[in-house]
Amino acid sequence: MGEISQTKKIGFSDASALSQRLEERLERWDSYMEREKKYRELGEGKTIPLLYNRENADSFIPEFHRENRDLWDLVRPVLREIERNQGSGYWCRAILVKLEAGGKIAAHVDPGWPFCVQRRFHWVVGTNEKVVMICNGVQEHFGLGEIWTFNNKLPHAVMNGGEMSRVHLIADYCAERDFLENRIENWVPSADEAKRLEVTFRYR
Repeated sequence: MGEISQTKKIGFSDASALSQRLEERLERWDSYMEREKKYRELGEGKTIPLLYNRENADSFIPEFHRENRDLWDLVRPVLREIERNQGSGYWCRAILVKLEAGGKIAAHVDPGWPFCVQRRFHWVVGTNEKVVMICNGVQEHFGLGEIWTFNNKLPHAVMNGGEMSRVHLIADYCAERDFLENRIENWVPSADEAKRLEVTFRYR
């Protein structure tokens, strides 16, 4: 799979079970705010981490958040379907993000070398017809249940002009081939990083 120019719809999966589970425990959206504090352009959003490195948000070494295992169990079948066309690799990041009605995420790019070896996917868990994703100047509406991939190294922004929240799963896949193409095949994880990778594969 080569790098896409902007955005591409790649599939669909019913998100109703995950949406219902999130509605049952709304307090989870307020339990983790570090990501929005670090990245000002995300200031109007909220995050529930599933696979996410709290010490280094840009790291491709994930941390599994056991407190959200019930959500991970609902997300994992979708990730498995995506994996089928990605080649050998692993999920290095998986988070649920929420943008309230009227909210916006400022235009930005995801910087740093880790994103050179990650492929970004979105699964739409909640939306409305007035949510717009802008990638490299091109507007797209991601429909409910749709699965998209896009080039997050290009400028992108989000506007929610509707009356309902936008909820997405954001997941980054680290493919073995991309590691090789970017010449970091000699990377050796530290003991702590190796332990986190072991935890990740345990929940594949």
